[in-house]
Amino acid sequence: WMNPTELFGRTEVLSLAGREIRRLDDTAMLVHACVHAALGWTPPLIMPLRDVAQAANTGRIDWDAFSDLVRRWRLRAVVRHAFETAQATLGTTLPAEAIRIAQGRSKRAERKALASYIAGRRARGGTAISTLRAIPGIRGKALYIRALLFPSRSFLDRRASGRGSYWRRWIVPVRWMTRFPRRP
Repeated sequence: WMNPTELFGRTEVLSLAGREIRRLDDTAMLVHACVHAALGWTPPLIMPLRDVAQAANTGRIDWDAFSDLVRRWRLRAVVRHAFETAQATLGTTLPAEAIRIAQGRSKRAERKALASYIAGRRARGGTAISTLRAIPGIRGKALYIRALLFPSRSFLDRRASGRGSYWRRWIVPVRWMTRFPRRP
């Protein structure tokens, strides 16, 4: 649901050792940090949580723009999870603006998508299913499924240190279905 072109369009110049480097502005950096903190690892790694707390507390955040991005990109559940986890893990407080944005009601689809990353469903294909639901149109969904089932040989080899095979790729979802039967 995010628009990476828009995200990476929000940049500013950082001068480092006499060179000018473009980096995300603080508002985009906070969005990016929240996504990584909430969707990266389970449990979340300390550095992305630190990035959330640091950007929210010391960055020059345009809270109206941040709120708009969170709303349009359907990230309220992700941002709430990142903020709450950062506070609980690091024992820090966040600015009132951050708390106000995170307290808004998130949509069911957002909460389901987040759950596919942070709950037990992640280990059973939850992220692939969540991604499939987010892709608009039948054609896009079909292309995604095809790419999952028939990735390039070079992709398979890189993912499996040169021992990639379609059989090994396909056995994973078969195991999900046999180990975790669906409840009626």
